[in-house]
Amino acid sequence: MNQFLLLLRRIYFTIMFIALELIAFSYYSNNSVYVNAKVIDASSVLMGHVHTGMSEVGSYFRLKRDNEALMDRIVELENRLESYRVTEALRQRDSTYTGLAIGEEQYAYMKAHVVNNSINRKDNYITLDKGMLDGVVRDMAILSDGCLVGYVVACSDRYSVGLSFLNSKFVTSGQSEKKGYYGSVRWDGVDYGKGKLLEVPKYADIEVGDTITTTEFSSRFPAGIPIGVVTEVEMVNGINYEARLDMFVRFGSLYNVELISSRDVIERLTLESSVTGEPEGYRGTEADSLPAIY
Repeated sequence: MNQFLLLLRRIYFTIMFIALELIAFSYYSNNSVYVNAKVIDASSVLMGHVHTGMSEVGSYFRLKRDNEALMDRIVELENRLESYRVTEALRQRDSTYTGLAIGEEQYAYMKAHVVNNSINRKDNYITLDKGMLDGVVRDMAILSDGCLVGYVVACSDRYSVGLSFLNSKFVTSGQSEKKGYYGSVRWDGVDYGKGKLLEVPKYADIEVGDTITTTEFSSRFPAGIPIGVVTEVEMVNGINYEARLDMFVRFGSLYNVELISSRDVIERLTLESSVTGEPEGYRGTEADSLPAIY
């Protein structure tokens, strides 16, 4: 109690000054209709700014919920679109979908969240909060905002681990979106925002600014998934072009991702492995031994 009284004693004159100022302002504003109108107008503007600020703060705290709803909607629309693709392809007798019946979509989509992600090692991995109980299986593609991230290499009941693009063992095929020339795509091993397009034929017309996407040669990724944009092109040994890429995905801030499963991936990889011992996109040991902590 004594401390409180001492505090009041210290700020007594400040409190008195504020109180007297409020009384004087109230008397002044009520003494004139014009001044009173001006005060009311200023108060309305001030309260408008306050309410706008409070609304913006509320919107910020609703972002997570809104993002979740948006991801659910994207996944739903992706699955509907795949169903329409199959139906239209069957209607036109497109050989790409030979053997598929209506309702048997080639690709299925689901959402997941990143719970662990490394970007500063030679071999980086991504842990997701979905596992076998959610329908996740090996070799499912991982995308972020529709762009390439990696693919699943191991699953438990409730979690899965993906081989990140930022991994020395990751490789897939990529092509120029407009011109169709293709090569192998992998990380440059240094910058987590950079990739490389290798083994591009020397007759290929590839230029800075070209968008690189996945090809139909990939067993894990649907064709046309954006990978990155060409920033540099150079000839290697007078035989092939090598292009540097700016990746579309920001690997340092991954959280919401999409998982894509192909109904044909296991059959295709098994068949290729039985013939060559090394199916497309596989380079020996990406899932042979995952680190306990990464």
